[in-house]
Amino acid sequence: MARENEQISDSFSNVLCQLIGFSNLSEFAGEFPLALRKTFNIDEVSFKTARAVAQRPDENDGYEDALRRLSNKLAVCDERWPSNILQLFFSDSVKSAALIPMLTAEHDMIGILALGSSDPVRFTHDLGTDHLNRLGLMAGICLARLQPAD
Repeated sequence: MARENEQISDSFSNVLCQLIGFSNLSEFAGEFPLALRKTFNIDEVSFKTARAVAQRPDENDGYEDALRRLSNKLAVCDERWPSNILQLFFSDSVKSAALIPMLTAEHDMIGILALGSSDPVRFTHDLGTDHLNRLGLMAGICLARLQPAD
């Protein structure tokens, strides 16, 4: 168990270093999901922001449903997500997923990070989320830094 926690900590440090190095939104959008897939062996990674969803009204219902499920601003893992949420973030092969609020330093939610697995027991509803919550905060702070001002 100690070795596993050390590996997770090292992986998070590597991802954090990469987040610090991103200098523009395109770089973040392209490289961050790839880094998470590779580092943590995750089948699918995506993220959505309210700004992006506002440009695609067909995604609004799924995004609003996901926001309601994250209303306490903590990550949620489940193998029983409704189809409108799964379709918003993933392909049909995802059987379990973690939705993670992307928070600013002020704890405002600016997006949702989604991790999906074809393994139905990878992200079950009883999985601990401390590491995922830290990931959401790190990603949110980086995203807030890179997004253009309103």
